[in-house]
Amino acid sequence: MKIFLLSLVSLLFLAGCSTTQQDESSLTIEDVLRQSTGQNGRACLRIADIKGFGFDKRTFTVDGRRSYYLGTTRLYCDADTSPRAVFDGPGGEFCGGGTSRIVTASGSCSIRSLFEFESREQAFAARDAAIAAVKGDADAAQEQPEQPAEE
Repeated sequence: MKIFLLSLVSLLFLAGCSTTQQDESSLTIEDVLRQSTGQNGRACLRIADIKGFGFDKRTFTVDGRRSYYLGTTRLYCDADTSPRAVFDGPGGEFCGGGTSRIVTASGSCSIRSLFEFESREQAFAARDAAIAAVKGDADAAQEQPEQPAEE
C-alpha cells in the first residue's frame, strides 16, 4: 500500500511539474546570444586574467587580458553596488555553465552563461541587441490577441 501511495504522489508531482513549464516561445538573453554568436555560453577565462568587471541585474561584463566577456547569472544578482568581487571556479578558471560563481558583500551569484568577444564594444553591442530582442519578443507576445479555442 505504501508503494502505491508513493507512486501516486510521485505521478501527481510530475504531472504538476509538466503543466508549469516555461513558454518555449519566450526568448532569453542566453538564447539570443547563443544564436547571434554561435557560442554555447560555456566560455572560460583564467581568474588571474580578470582586470575588471561590471554588473547590471542579471548580466555582467568581465575585462580579460586578451578578450572581453559577457555573462548572465542564474538569478537576479544584487552585486551592482559592490566595488569588489571574488571570482570563483574550478581549477582557477571562471566559466559559464553553472560551475563558477561571483561572491560579493551582497552574496553569491551562480553563473549561467559566459560569452567571449574580441572587444568591449562587441560585447556591449551584443548585450544591447539581445536585450532589445527579448523585449521585442515580450512586447509581441503581449500584443497578440488571444485566439479562440477550436471546437
